[in-house]
Amino acid sequence: LLRVRIIPTPPKSQRLLWDQYRNMRYPPGYFPRDDLRDKANILDWNADHPHTNFKALYQHLRSSGYYIEVLGEPLTCVDLSYYSVYLLVDPEDEFFPGEREKLFTEVTHNGLNMIVFADWYNASVIDKIRFMDENTKQWWQPETGGTNLPALNDLLANWNITLGAQVLDGVATIGRTPVKYLSGTSIIAAPAEALIAFANLTDLVHFGLS
Repeated sequence: LLRVRIIPTPPKSQRLLWDQYRNMRYPPGYFPRDDLRDKANILDWNADHPHTNFKALYQHLRSSGYYIEVLGEPLTCVDLSYYSVYLLVDPEDEFFPGEREKLFTEVTHNGLNMIVFADWYNASVIDKIRFMDENTKQWWQPETGGTNLPALNDLLANWNITLGAQVLDGVATIGRTPVKYLSGTSIIAAPAEALIAFANLTDLVHFGLS
């Protein structure tokens, strides 16, 4: 017996849209792990889904009264006016030009909030973590880094924001709460009026990963 609770459509302020359309995983391609210190799991098996490796975040948002809807199609196929926040978590795929234009309009003119989680991307690291697959007897080259930063930067360029190729690791403090920062990127360009947080982190590229 399966019981499903049906509720009225939540108000816009409680509706979050999680972009799963841009998340890719192994197989069919070699998509590397998000945390480069994790030597036991070299492949991104679970992708960045709210029901797998982001389950804790999903449960936290639900317990805070938010409802998360998972997007599995291009942004041009959804009415973004129904949502208060667009969540873009470690995207591996690119955006269509029409998607970038639509998202810029919704965020800049129509009040949509956008939250971006971006992992590492560094060409020398991508080349270093390729490996010989014993089954196919072929060299496997990563399709991208933990995040497809070139594609993400194409999107963020609409707001004059650029993310860099440093692979940063360590502990950052948000308010009084220490937060682990695992193999992430950093903001290297932003508008003059932007509010930027700073943290003392380690660049893993200078510690044997390049």
